[in-house]
This record gives sequence, structure tokens and C-alpha cells, in this order.
Amino acid sequence: MIGSSNLRRLEFGVGQGDWRSTEWLDDAVRIEFDLALRAAR
Repeated sequence: MIGSSNLRRLEFGVGQGDWRSTEWLDDAVRIEFDLALRAAR
């Protein structure tokens, strides 16, 4: 399964201290994923 989602990183605590600023990295980020699942044995 391939997908993506948009989220606001500061709502999840991603970026503390100096990294909290949105000067270099915006608060809104896009997450893309490629998920492979298999049956449990």
C-alpha cells in the first residue's frame, strides 16, 4: 500500500527548542509511505 498524509508537525511535538521555528522547516509537512504487509505465522 502506498499513501501519503499531511500533518502539522508542531501538534505532534516534532521540533523542540531551536527546531520549533518554522523559518527553515514549515509546520505543515507531507508524509509519504510505502507499506508492505504479510500474514503472521
